[in-house]
Amino acid sequence: MGTILFGIEENEKYKVTLPDNITGYIDRFDGYLLLQDEELSLGTGKTFVITAQKLMGTKYLWGGCSEKGIDCSGLTYIAAKMNGVTLPRDSRPQSLEGTPVTLKNAKIGDQMFFSSTYRKDKIDHTGIYMGDGYFIHSSGGSGVRINHISDGNYSKILMSMSRIFEN
Repeated sequence: MGTILFGIEENEKYKVTLPDNITGYIDRFDGYLLLQDEELSLGTGKTFVITAQKLMGTKYLWGGCSEKGIDCSGLTYIAAKMNGVTLPRDSRPQSLEGTPVTLKNAKIGDQMFFSSTYRKDKIDHTGIYMGDGYFIHSSGGSGVRINHISDGNYSKILMSMSRIFEN
């Protein structure tokens, strides 16, 4: 997900050129065809969430950024990229992007940033707000999943939120 390949549309599929000049095929419904110099259109908060949901159940892998394994910032990086926004790869730099919002004013698609401790000394986890207190994220041990802010300690370690996409 998020890989750019060059090719043409052929028989309900995209014929693409892979490394070493190998030809491959992608089902037309599993990709986007962009014309030369065309960019992905800007998504919304809702499409940001929907894209992340496509990776539900993917196992956690620190530094991972694919369906074989993904970490929290890899999830937000890929979901944003597929919606026309390039975020930094890691959660701390991602927290500097967008417009700050509070949980009280949060909208679907706002990005959430957490610390791993109650001291809230540094951001080291991120997720995407889904509404009604729910968010999607990738967490060690369980991979991409949905939690509620009241689950565990999430409300105590939430440090900030930001809005990248308008709804």
